Amino acid sequence: GEERFFSYLPLAHAFERGAVLGLSLYLGAEVHFLEHLDKLAEQLPKVGPTRFYGVPLVYGRFQSGVLRKMPQDKLARLTGIPILGGIVRKKILKGLGLHNARYIFSGAAPLPIPTMEWFRKYLRIDILQGYGMTENSIYATANLPHQNKLGSVGKPMPESNFKLSDAEEILFKHPGVMAGYYKEPEKTAETFTADGYLRTGDKGRVDAEGYVYITGRVKDIFKTLKGKYVSPAPIEGALARNTDIDQLCLVGMGLTQPLMLVTLQPGVAKNKPREQLEKELVADMKVVNETLENHEEIAKIVVVKEAWSIDNGIMTPTMKVKRNEIEKRYAALIEKEAAVRSSIAWEA
Repeated sequence: GEERFFSYLPLAHAFERGAVLGLSLYLGAEVHFLEHLDKLAEQLPKVGPTRFYGVPLVYGRFQSGVLRKMPQDKLARLTGIPILGGIVRKKILKGLGLHNARYIFSGAAPLPIPTMEWFRKYLRIDILQGYGMTENSIYATANLPHQNKLGSVGKPMPESNFKLSDAEEILFKHPGVMAGYYKEPEKTAETFTADGYLRTGDKGRVDAEGYVYITGRVKDIFKTLKGKYVSPAPIEGALARNTDIDQLCLVGMGLTQPLMLVTLQPGVAKNKPREQLEKELVADMKVVNETLENHEEIAKIVVVKEAWSIDNGIMTPTMKVKRNEIEKRYAALIEKEAAVRSSIAWEA
C-alpha cells in the first residue's frame, strides 16, 4: 500500500532523519510537512499518515483533546458497546488524524504507562515505544507490532551489541555508533568505555524476556538534602496519570523533599473549578506517593503559569523538558514553596 508520512519535528534531528527521511526513501513514501507546531491538530487529520511518530507530549495532548470533547465516563460507555463502539472509535481516530496509521511510535522521552493503556483500551491503538540517540544513529532498541511490552523500550536491535555496565548504564557498540564529538577529544573520551562501548547516559534493566526498561538518566538523578538519590523520570511518569497535566518536572536538589512542578493542559484552568482540579491533583499525588520510598515522595505540587515550550527555551526541539533550565528559572519559586507546608500551590 501507499505510505504517507507527516513530518513535524525538526529535520536536523536524528530521529526525524532516520524515521522520516531515511524510511521515506526506502519505502517510497509521500511526506507532508507541518507549517507550524500550533497547527498539528488541524493538519494531521488532512494528511492521515500511514505511520505516525510522536513524542510523549503529543500523545498526552491527543488524549486531553479527546477527553475535552467526550468525558471519560461517556467514552468508556460508548466504546464498550459492540458495533457502536467501533463507529465511535473510527470517528475519534479520524478527528485525530490516526485513522490510516498502521504503526504508531513514541520516542525521545518515557511515555507514561497510563497513557499507553488508555490508547490501547479505548482506541485499540498500540503505541510502540522505542529508544535511540544521535550518537548511535538511533539504532538501539524498539518495540514491534508483534512484540510490544508496555513500559519497556523493546528489545535491542540485531547486532547492536547492547549491554549494561556494572553501574547499570546502557552501552552500545556497532558500526552506526559515532566516531566522536567534533573537535572535543575530552568529551569523546568520557563518552566511551575503555573497551570502546558508547555510554548512553541512561540507566536501564532487562527483564527475563529480553525487553529493556530505562530507569532514568545517569545525570538527572539528584540527591535531596537527606543524602539519598531520587530518579525523577518514573515518578513523573506515574503522576502523568492525571490527564489535566500537560508537562511535569520533579525537582529536589538542595531540598529536604522533592517538589513537582506542573503545567496544565490548555484550557483546563478556565473550564474546571480550581477546587476540583486541586482535589484531583492531590489525590493522584497520594496514589503515586504510596508506591515510593519516603525520601522520594512528592512533598507538593506547584502549578506554574507559563506553558513550557521550545520558543521560551524550556523544551528541547524534540519537546523534552530541560531540567536544569527549570531549576534555574524557577529557583525563587522552588525555594519559596519548599518552605511552605501544603500539598498544592499555584504560581502567583
